[in-house]
Amino acid sequence: MTNVASTASPAAPPTATAEGLAWPWRVLALAVPVATAAGVALGLWGQSYDDAFITYRYAERFAAGEGLTYNPGEAILGTTAPGWALVLGSLAWLSGLVGAGTWLDVPAWGTLLSVVSLVAVALLLPRILELRPGDAGTAGLPRGAAALAAAIFGALALTCRWNLELLGAEAFPILALMAGAAVLAQQGRPAWAGLVVAAAMVLRLDASLGATALGLVLWWRHRRPPWRYGLAGLVPLVPWVLWLWTTFGGFIPVSFDGKQGEIGAVEAGYGLSQWQWLLRSFGDPAIWIFLPLAAVGAASLVLRRTPTAVLALALWLVFQEVFYRLVEVPFAPWYGVYGINGLLAAATLGALWFGDPRPPRAQQLSPGRLDRI
Repeated sequence: MTNVASTASPAAPPTATAEGLAWPWRVLALAVPVATAAGVALGLWGQSYDDAFITYRYAERFAAGEGLTYNPGEAILGTTAPGWALVLGSLAWLSGLVGAGTWLDVPAWGTLLSVVSLVAVALLLPRILELRPGDAGTAGLPRGAAALAAAIFGALALTCRWNLELLGAEAFPILALMAGAAVLAQQGRPAWAGLVVAAAMVLRLDASLGATALGLVLWWRHRRPPWRYGLAGLVPLVPWVLWLWTTFGGFIPVSFDGKQGEIGAVEAGYGLSQWQWLLRSFGDPAIWIFLPLAAVGAASLVLRRTPTAVLALALWLVFQEVFYRLVEVPFAPWYGVYGINGLLAAATLGALWFGDPRPPRAQQLSPGRLDRI
């Protein structure tokens, strides 16, 4: 008997293609983080935590032409982020040249670069997760998953109390640089990735933990040492370290010994202090919604082929947590900026897994396949 459907297949229902969905999803992905960042920047302009003003003072002295010093004439490395001080000082100096110095001073640049960095991480998140801008819904994720990931993470990161209280910290641009380097490496551009991680290490040398993590993941994925990545990173980094050594007599801040000496006077251990900050940032019961979502998001990455960028950034977080416990310094919230934003990214992905209202496989049957049922 002739199969009527085989000679006159019904027309496929009209569906939006990925290309047709791309531009409105791109607008959503950009608009939510940018609008949130603008509100945060206006409300917290120039505000930061107390330790940031040590670096700010170095930056202000540099902008005033007194070199990278805390007190004029004293070559003492008292900041853990000398590169960040140079960036802020240079921008403040340029602002003074163009007459914007009254409102674009060092603390203002700290706020501005912090929120811009978080927006950059939000926009990079779909690439880190290897999601497409106009994705019509794959692997159980909802339509527009890439744009939703950027929008949700941007809104969360720019309103999270942990981040807001640390605006101005060098950790935010380092986070953006490491995310960008991971994406570049994932896209097969290791030399560019090496240059970007070098910029992160110039801002603060403990970004070398992230550089090492990315290098190890590239070595493991490609089964050979990432020579181009390593050499590209060393070219700008070696002169910077040599300059620190000749200028300050070393590259380890003088405050490091003092921090290690405080460990005995701290009542709560590193992990407990970290948990107290996490609970303080989210509150109870919100924390018991956030953590399961983060666990679901992390599990979803483990259950499929985890992207190179995700592996590298996750290994960086592990290195960060282990390192500061091994060197026996008290917990400080700026050490946890990378970890909290990693949890926010995992919670974003976890929320997306619950966001697809369509029945399973409902839109995976083509007219041709229907004919054969």
